[in-house]
Amino acid sequence: MITRISTILIICFFVSSAISQNTLFFQNNTGIDYIVQIEQGGNVTMDTNQWSQFIYLETAWNFKDALIDINVDTAISNGDTIDFMINLISGLDTIALKVRFVGVNSTTTCFYSASGDSFSHPWSSDGYFHSQQIIINGVEMTLKYKIEVDVDDGQDNVVFALQENFYYSLDSADFSDPYVINVMAYNIQHMPLITDNFYERGVFLPPLFSPYQDVVIFEELFSDSSRSNFVTPAMLAAGFSYYTTILNDTALTSINTTTNGGVIIYSKWPIELEAEYKYANCYGLLSNASDCLASKGIKYAKINKLGQFYHVFGTHMEAGGGTEDVQVRKEQYGEMRDFISDQGIPTDEAVIFAGDLNTGPTDGLEYDAILDSTNPIIPLHIGYYESTFSYGDTGRIIDHVWGMSDYLLPVSAYNSVFTFRSVDSIMWDIFDFSDHRTVIGRFVYPNIQPDNIDTNLCEGDSLTLNIAANGILNYQWQQNGNLIVGATSNFHNINNPSASSIGVYSCDVINTPIFGGENDVLTQMFYPDGPITYIQSFSYNIATIGFQNPCGVGWQEQIEDKQSFKVVPNINHGRFKLEIKLGLLNAEVYIYNSIGQIVDERIVHDKTIEFNISGLQSGVYWALLKNSKKALVQKFIIY
Repeated sequence: MITRISTILIICFFVSSAISQNTLFFQNNTGIDYIVQIEQGGNVTMDTNQWSQFIYLETAWNFKDALIDINVDTAISNGDTIDFMINLISGLDTIALKVRFVGVNSTTTCFYSASGDSFSHPWSSDGYFHSQQIIINGVEMTLKYKIEVDVDDGQDNVVFALQENFYYSLDSADFSDPYVINVMAYNIQHMPLITDNFYERGVFLPPLFSPYQDVVIFEELFSDSSRSNFVTPAMLAAGFSYYTTILNDTALTSINTTTNGGVIIYSKWPIELEAEYKYANCYGLLSNASDCLASKGIKYAKINKLGQFYHVFGTHMEAGGGTEDVQVRKEQYGEMRDFISDQGIPTDEAVIFAGDLNTGPTDGLEYDAILDSTNPIIPLHIGYYESTFSYGDTGRIIDHVWGMSDYLLPVSAYNSVFTFRSVDSIMWDIFDFSDHRTVIGRFVYPNIQPDNIDTNLCEGDSLTLNIAANGILNYQWQQNGNLIVGATSNFHNINNPSASSIGVYSCDVINTPIFGGENDVLTQMFYPDGPITYIQSFSYNIATIGFQNPCGVGWQEQIEDKQSFKVVPNINHGRFKLEIKLGLLNAEVYIYNSIGQIVDERIVHDKTIEFNISGLQSGVYWALLKNSKKALVQKFIIY
């Protein structure tokens, strides 16, 4: 389960001597809407023309809003106390964040506090962090706050932070399952000369990742120093022992751009192969120059998770919404498809491509173009409804982790968009790790474990052939290449066998995942033409069955007693001989085909009998040798 980090930020500005105006700001970094109600207390009640409330409903994830302006100096005198209590109301729960102004000797002192249903803190102005564990709407949270002194303008700021006790978690069973993979894509915005706080954001992010996270793809990790000094050491400490080189490193003689491609893949499983590609074109010499300064492209890693191969492609495509930008992105869709195709990946292995594609379901014809070019598997979306802090812009999801339908199909898959935030003391006043949200893709692929049986059956025996598999799959059993009517479960019973039971039993296992069938808003946007059913079939030979009549010793004893008689050579063109022990002279020899018909028979008069049945059809045959005491069988193949 993935829960969101959430933070509520309130800043109270005031001056230490004469306060002309105090503005209280509220930054809502939670997934909750709050009703904002203001109450006054103290011995002085300010008139409505002395303070103003701007926000009455603070919506989820909204950036810093000015809630109220307070002109304290118009109302306060020596000995006066003015209290403001900001009530944040969600459902039946209310948290009160408090500010108190006290007039003393022609100056004003500000105190701060907080209270809720189960606690009430005393007033403070000591400059230390204060915290409290609370519950809102059944969710455990931490309230944390402190005063901050601004040495530049003499104002003191009080910052309140309310954060859900964040546990980004994955199922531990996923990590030990080779058929399940969790891939994260995150544009972390480490851009030299443009963004900062590389140390804080680079060092404190990886410890928040689940210990069961398989793969992480970062985009916009342009800063070489940040990557080398902060991000990679922190990822190694978090257990990501394997990683690729940075995409299109400027140290390479083939790269002539100012900045690398910013994409790197970290993995907890061995990376057996990596490759990369530089996009042919960019646009932005005037309007969006950064895209041409960076060497954007695709980074590929072949990852071996417990014996299963995953082919992971990370990318950061052209930004911008102009006509030229869109045209370049459309070219890049085709380049992505062709680069993946050029790797020669077997169609029964999984391909996942992910990153900041700068394209989403709200992009109309451009979205249609990426679907047409890449044939993606778009997982069910269970997380937030946008990935770029565009707030009310439902469907503005441009960060994706997608499968590719030309390769191994998943049994199930989902994408979850969520937000990393931190109120650690080092991250205080930074809070955000990036200007993008994070997306995690979880893919479950078919785990098909068929029986492998080679045996003889006798009259009255029964045998169950079985295929163990995960997910909802379809089955069709066959005998000697012919469909067995009604045999459509993951097992097939052979009861009361006869000569007609002889042959090779196989089963077609069909994976038919359906994506886009849900009724939520995001699914309707990602699948505007309705759900898509994909089909992929695998065929397995399960058993080779023979039949004995009369029934002699058990099949295992017959197989192990290869010194009694042999078919030489065991694989032949129809010309072979039986080599027989002296003790079996005068026994009878029968040659059976795969459907139980006798195609030759002899009486043993010598230790060697030669056969020539080369005119018969290729396939599996059995030699049955029996006398009054025992019956022995050997299987052989004519080709």
